[in-house]
Amino acid sequence: MLVKKRAYFKEVPAIRLCLWFCLGIVMANYKSEFSIYIVSSLVVFSAVFTLLLKTHKSFIINALIISSGFLLFLLHQPSAQQSYLSHKLNSERFYIGTIDAEPKAGKSIRTRIKISLSADSCLQWRPTTGNIVAYIREDSLSASINIGQSILFKGLPSRIQKNQNPLAFDFQRYMNYQGVEYQIFLNPDSWKIIKEPERSFKNLTSNLRQYCINTLDKYIANEDNKAIASAMLLGYRNNLSEEIYTAYTDTGAVHVLAVSGLHVGIVNMLLLYCLIFLPKRRRWASIIKALLTISGIWLFAFLTGAAPAVLRASVMFSLFTLGRIFLPKMNSYNILGSSALILLLYNPFLLFQGSFQFSYLALLSILYFQPKINKWYRPRFWLDRQIWGLLTVAISAQILVFPVTIYYFHKFAASFWISGIAVIGLAFVIIALGILVLISSAVSDIATQWIAWSLERILHLFVGIIKNIQKLPYSSLDDLWLSESQMYILYAALLLIMCWITFQSRKWIYPILLAIITFLMISLNRNVETSQQRFMIVYDVQRELIIDLVHGHQCYEYKSNDENEKLLKFARANHRLSKNISSITSLASTYTDQLIYKRGGVIMFDKAIIAIADKEHHEWRYLDSIDYLVLGNVYTDSFLDIIKDKRINQIIISNKMYPKWSKRLRNILSSSDISYQFTGDQAVVINF
Repeated sequence: MLVKKRAYFKEVPAIRLCLWFCLGIVMANYKSEFSIYIVSSLVVFSAVFTLLLKTHKSFIINALIISSGFLLFLLHQPSAQQSYLSHKLNSERFYIGTIDAEPKAGKSIRTRIKISLSADSCLQWRPTTGNIVAYIREDSLSASINIGQSILFKGLPSRIQKNQNPLAFDFQRYMNYQGVEYQIFLNPDSWKIIKEPERSFKNLTSNLRQYCINTLDKYIANEDNKAIASAMLLGYRNNLSEEIYTAYTDTGAVHVLAVSGLHVGIVNMLLLYCLIFLPKRRRWASIIKALLTISGIWLFAFLTGAAPAVLRASVMFSLFTLGRIFLPKMNSYNILGSSALILLLYNPFLLFQGSFQFSYLALLSILYFQPKINKWYRPRFWLDRQIWGLLTVAISAQILVFPVTIYYFHKFAASFWISGIAVIGLAFVIIALGILVLISSAVSDIATQWIAWSLERILHLFVGIIKNIQKLPYSSLDDLWLSESQMYILYAALLLIMCWITFQSRKWIYPILLAIITFLMISLNRNVETSQQRFMIVYDVQRELIIDLVHGHQCYEYKSNDENEKLLKFARANHRLSKNISSITSLASTYTDQLIYKRGGVIMFDKAIIAIADKEHHEWRYLDSIDYLVLGNVYTDSFLDIIKDKRINQIIISNKMYPKWSKRLRNILSSSDISYQFTGDQAVVINF
């Protein structure tokens, strides 16, 4: 049976409104003159149509929605407020703010401070707004930091720096989408707590969450089991080991460790089961059940830190619950669109957060594809039906999620369909037992110990299953690369396939084939281009000198230190993937093959002489002619005396050099005829 397009889209007005609203947000995010021109034109045309014509109502509504998304995003920019702290950043100031995020321990304690007041040296206090990421050196006082405390500190906040390495994770952009643009480093003598948390719902839930974490810590002995229980029940992931997190990532079960729609759905089922004693056909009973269920869902949401995935699920389940009472025939897609619209009205930055994108793509994929996949097979027995149902949900969720998964994480969990069957059932049991542990701890210690013992056994089984799935051949497909343009083409193809399935018309096949061919042509072009590439890149890594010399798909690496491999991977892994590097050779003190020659700190590559000047390498001093001189730690005065009689094509200053020396050298070179580049401005790429 053919579906009429107009009738189909009229049935999902919330989806249409949400898409236009998202378009306005995306246009505002780019902040280009072209975007502003389009939105201004839409507003003008809408006004003209409203005044002169009585038709084109849909155009007017869509134009106004796009404009609303555009303006709301701009209004949510922190700098839109006159009291924003950036307007007062000319010298060190005193600030008063509130600890607004859970402190995380590391080399220092990281937290977020919501500023309320600031003062100059004369202590003239003025209202100030803005959020700052604070890195507080650990001591006895910093260990007592908690959400809700008021803090007085002195310093000069600095703007969060953009990652200068190509395609590396951009922490600046990530924090900006959370409304944070500045950071500050605090020593023990530059801050103090001036007020303990006031009584508020947020602080109450924070204290209750800490009580629950302490309870799990008391009754669960195994550290990994304790970390998993805290993550699944309370969204507390600070204690998860790298090994456990990797195992869940490789098997496609990592969503279980981040409280999301699955967890909210399980809590919703448990609440409905507890309220089963209420009459089913009485309206007053349905309203009471709805109020209690919604209250329980939102208490769970705030207990777990109110992450975007939890907020999305809480809004959605709340709308579903209300819809069952007041709008029993309400379309599920409208509930999905309405929940997204509500969250974006509250915070338009959510659109650019990965968890928000994953949540909505997964749920949209399940709503659309699962009923269709479920019809492929009709199991006869109850157990078969349950397993088939879990399998269809796991498969359908991945259809719209896999492009963005590869784009962000450069891997795909091929074993997702196995872990999906095991995860959902065990997650239900773990959350149910975990809630029982938290409730019974206030009643009976003996009963709690028995429940906690059962919970540990299930958690042990859970971890064992995940680790065994991880060991399966091709459980995880790693080192995959998908460019932004390829991701968009994939989504265009998936959208066209959905239209083909919905409207059952052959005319959709041709654009689908065009999208697939375009995707393959981009991939082929990338392979051809990278096979002919020859370049050198000096990465921007603090206190390190990292160089890649690339010829085709072969990479020769030089690194001054092997100790912090995680930091090195963070700086260069994505760039290497994008360049299709298939073979990596670490350059020893002396190395020779048909492409490269290295002896000490001198390298000959593609007819270019590259010299490394560092405390460990002095060979460059004896060369009269150098194409590229890469500086590690060299003393400024002696260096300038040595190079004055040399022919140097270009100097590359790395971030391994001490900051004072680097700044002084750059000032001197700027006033001379010597060409130089600094990795602190941007990772240096030299194409041969």
